[in-house]
Amino acid sequence: MNTLRQTITGTRARVPVIVCRNVFIYFSPAAIERVAAMFARAMPPRAYLCVGASESLLKLRTRFDLEEIGGAFVYVKDDRDD
Repeated sequence: MNTLRQTITGTRARVPVIVCRNVFIYFSPAAIERVAAMFARAMPPRAYLCVGASESLLKLRTRFDLEEIGGAFVYVKDDRDD
């Protein structure tokens, strides 16, 4: 799947969990931010993004925060109103 194309990514990212392992290592920081934004727009209010161990969103501007869940590190989008 070409994750850089909005028409493809936007329609397929309407799920609560996306596993995107070993993909971002090939992208520039700008491209990663773009794909993460497409994911965040399409995903439900509470959603999870799993990336490979060598990949990180920490230095990038995204709507995902890193959390430890069950001993694993996962990026979480939480747009719910509390």
